[in-house]
Amino acid sequence: MKPRIFVSSTFYDLKYIREDLSNFIKAHDFEPIMFEDGDIGYTPGLPLDESCYETMHSTDIVILIIGGNYGSPATGETKDEFKEYMSITRNEFKAALEQGVPVYVFVDSKVYVEYGVYEANYKKIEEEKNTITFRNVKNINVFRFIREIKSVGNISITEFDKIIHIKDFLSKQWSDMFKNYLDSLKQKKSDKKLESTVDEMKILIKNMGIMIDSVGQKILNANESEEYRNVLMKQEIYSFCDSLVKGIELEEEERCSQKNERITYIRDLLDALYESIDTDIWDIYRREDVEEYIKFYEYFEEFGINLTYCMMDLDKTLAENRRFYDNMVFREILISQLAENENYNTFFEEVS
Repeated sequence: MKPRIFVSSTFYDLKYIREDLSNFIKAHDFEPIMFEDGDIGYTPGLPLDESCYETMHSTDIVILIIGGNYGSPATGETKDEFKEYMSITRNEFKAALEQGVPVYVFVDSKVYVEYGVYEANYKKIEEEKNTITFRNVKNINVFRFIREIKSVGNISITEFDKIIHIKDFLSKQWSDMFKNYLDSLKQKKSDKKLESTVDEMKILIKNMGIMIDSVGQKILNANESEEYRNVLMKQEIYSFCDSLVKGIELEEEERCSQKNERITYIRDLLDALYESIDTDIWDIYRREDVEEYIKFYEYFEEFGINLTYCMMDLDKTLAENRRFYDNMVFREILISQLAENENYNTFFEEVS
């Protein structure tokens, strides 16, 4: 999906800026939301401006442009040159804040200069009700709107003389956002490597625990003892379990909460997996064709196993560890590991 950019401003005085911005947004392969282009879905029975506020739910960025006009009053408000009331544009800004949508604010530089005069005479204008005539601002509520934006504290206001100033600023911002996105992907990759390292350490710790708990330090040198060989076998089974968990994902509804359900399901899963490696279903899966994928997953559905993901070379891991499945004792150890170990909640949800 394309990022959706809502352009908020008064219309008639900023019409040409809005048209230019619409083309600029499209040139970036984003989707502009402009009420004059019919981009807002109006709900029958609701005031038109209410639909604008609702659109903020599906908006990714808001570009707010403030010129000398304050704009039409919002539903339920009465236009007044001196008293404070809410305009549609101002309510769009508030709706964006409520939805947590990032807002870029651009104010005509001539208007911003006069805002400085308003601030310098704030007490005389707002408290003593003295009237000051401004050349570029037709309604004092424009200044009140700017003041509200500044009070939010985390929104930068950019002055502009020409539309190119707005476009240059947005280009730099969007480039920076893309750079941050690429950095986040690198961070995710780094986090994944760290997670993998942690998993390997858990396996190592578990293996060491099995070694120490099962036979003690004296037997570590008794390479020919049956007990020692069994310990090594348990270590291999544990590593095999980890490979299975990382190589398979099951549909949520297939996960079992009770231990006896887990054991039954794991038994069926292992049976299906080991029957599959004696067929050509894995070669079909590796063709990377959509229809072949469907055949692969349908194969397991016949066994009552609903997979959402399966590692493409898992059959090779299964074949290399077949001795654990063929040996009844080892198979029960394998099933027990999958059913009880907390690391295997990829397969099953814990009982709450």
